[in-house]
Amino acid sequence: MNKKFPKWILFLAIPCVLAATGYFALMQYYKVNIPYGTWVNDMYCTGFTYDEVAEQLLMSDNTVVKILVTDCDGKVHVIHPEKDLYTVSYEEALKEAISAFGAVGLFTEKSVYVEPVITIDKVKWEQYAESLDLFKAQDAVAASRMTIVETDTGFALQDALEYTLEKEKALQVVLEAMEQGVEKLSLVGTGCYYTPDYDEADKAVIAEFEALQAFCSKLNMPLTIQGETAYTVDSSVLKGWILKDKDGSYAYGKGGVLLLDEAKVKAYARSISEEVTTYWGKPWQFVTHGGETIEVEAGNYGRKLKTNNLSTTLINAFNTGNSTAYELEFSFYPEGAKEVEYGAGYGNSYVEVDIKGQHVYVYMDGEMVLDSPCVTGDVRRNRLTPTGVFYIEYKQRNRTLRGEDYATPVNYWMHFYNHCGFHDANWRRKFGEDIYLNDGSHGCVNMPPAKAKEMYGIVYSGMPVVVY
Repeated sequence: MNKKFPKWILFLAIPCVLAATGYFALMQYYKVNIPYGTWVNDMYCTGFTYDEVAEQLLMSDNTVVKILVTDCDGKVHVIHPEKDLYTVSYEEALKEAISAFGAVGLFTEKSVYVEPVITIDKVKWEQYAESLDLFKAQDAVAASRMTIVETDTGFALQDALEYTLEKEKALQVVLEAMEQGVEKLSLVGTGCYYTPDYDEADKAVIAEFEALQAFCSKLNMPLTIQGETAYTVDSSVLKGWILKDKDGSYAYGKGGVLLLDEAKVKAYARSISEEVTTYWGKPWQFVTHGGETIEVEAGNYGRKLKTNNLSTTLINAFNTGNSTAYELEFSFYPEGAKEVEYGAGYGNSYVEVDIKGQHVYVYMDGEMVLDSPCVTGDVRRNRLTPTGVFYIEYKQRNRTLRGEDYATPVNYWMHFYNHCGFHDANWRRKFGEDIYLNDGSHGCVNMPPAKAKEMYGIVYSGMPVVVY
């Protein structure tokens, strides 16, 4: 029995077929042409073909391929290839941007911004790269050679290949970065430097470097004077304390530990002693009454570093790894000198003897409280007054000064060094000028009686005496 096909189905099918046919035709049209209501890079493009829009974009294109490449030394290389090395195209990017809107995008207003696709000619790029300093002479060497170099602060390990550029990789990385529009690139950050495999010889050098590092990190020890750091025993010092064999190679103990050269520690302590000892040590810097800065010989006033104490302390500290600050120990001459502030040296209270000027000055707390002409040791007879920084060892009233050919009573005696001192000389009518050249003393400092009396009441045992 035949059934009739329902007419209502036909009425529904016909519009659907027409709609599908229209949509298919529209899709075919928009495969070639820009959809309705489309703005591309601020240009209204509806009705134009993709090729036409791409060509229009290309006509207004101002793309410049340029990249700043930083090498392992931090140097920035500007790579700016000529136009004939690359091509610029908008079509692919244009289609991709519009297709992202899907079917809805066929009937709605829309605005897109597209960047061009850059394609660099690889053959031309490699030819161009050969002319750049960045890629010249960058072929990797065949094998790694590790070396240890001494620096100001210790030791450093150098790898001959550590900063050797892998040329082929670098060429590819820079090429891809330019095609992607990257403006800056670090060759270190992108892994363009060669990392070698270490052979047995290299591993031995690395092991020695690690032993050196362990040795030099044993101490970071401040050496202080009156609480202020004057020296620091750290890797810059320790690097010179490593024991060496007769052939100059490093000496190792158990467990591959480098050994301490105690003789070098003692030499280091002596070098500090030479710098900080003022007792018969280095000259003093002295500002005269006239404001001139001069050097005055060291004498028996000052301090002397206890060198053996320092070297013993340093050796023990190294062996135990104890980096506690160490206050340098001194012997003081006189003992009261230890109260003198380190930076001030002889302090602000002292006696100054200017031999050339034949004058004595006494300062108390930085103020001159007495000045007097004097007569010092006889030059013609070679009875010179000793020069240097000394101190008043003692003072005495009514003493007779005795020598091989004299016995002279004085009322005020102030001894400062080796039987020489300040005293009154009532047998002299004149003081100062050039008397000392032919009629000077036996080495003492002769003063007018009134001035000697005044000075006797001011000076004290241990007071510095600067003679120049």
